[in-house]
Amino acid sequence: MNLQHVLGFLEEIMADQYKRYAVKVTTTGLTTVYTVPVGDTSVIPIVEPVTALVRSIVIAPLQNTVIDVSIFNATTGQTVFLANALTWTKSNAGLTNFHDEELLKSPLVMEGGDILKVQSTVANAIDVWTSVLEISN
Repeated sequence: MNLQHVLGFLEEIMADQYKRYAVKVTTTGLTTVYTVPVGDTSVIPIVEPVTALVRSIVIAPLQNTVIDVSIFNATTGQTVFLANALTWTKSNAGLTNFHDEELLKSPLVMEGGDILKVQSTVANAIDVWTSVLEISN
């Protein structure tokens, strides 16, 4: 058994991994939250293709102002809205403090090379937390 076989075995037993990504949105432009890894057979150990199940996208407002937020999936050659112009203020839920919001009602399937992006109408006004299950194919 050579090194590549040992590394391949280790990857198989550790194939599915939960990961968390946190991003401070510091601009009003598109901000990348998560990119699904792409397989690469030219390196050792081989990087297997990945399918990602995005289990959670949480938006946390940081300012007492009206914030419109859009979420995108940037795939090869196109950008698709997952949510468009959602509005947050600290009073959305009648709370006295800022509150966060879970965007997903069910998991979002993404494939290698897909990019999850967020855009806010106010810079430095939101944080985004994402929980992802990466499944090696």
